[in-house]
Amino acid sequence: MRRQGLIACTLATSIILTGCTSLSSLERETLMKVVADGYEEDAVKRKDQTTAAVLNILPGVGNFYLAPGDNNEHIWVGVANLLLWPISITWGIPEAAIDAKTINKKETAQAYIRGGTKEIDKQQRYYDNK
Repeated sequence: MRRQGLIACTLATSIILTGCTSLSSLERETLMKVVADGYEEDAVKRKDQTTAAVLNILPGVGNFYLAPGDNNEHIWVGVANLLLWPISITWGIPEAAIDAKTINKKETAQAYIRGGTKEIDKQQRYYDNK
């Protein structure tokens, strides 16, 4: 029984450590151009940081909120947080807020790559009206 618990804990920890959203080097370079053009790095607000953090008080729910779209790894992080609840709250809440901000940065960079500042403005209007 202890062995199964150790295996489950190791698996969950590895999922959590690999599940964080990150930016590619192209996206980081693009964000420097975005900032130079007078926009915030996370100008396109696809996910709300506060919502993601608050939802992760419940085990994994904030990660499930982040998952739709190109972020399916958050489903597995949410499952791991669920399995390791209540201790997962200690890392789950800040991790969800950080990942929401990173998702917004990715969206901003992708919008700029697609169509420059006009596309950022278009995406901002779209997410503001949702």
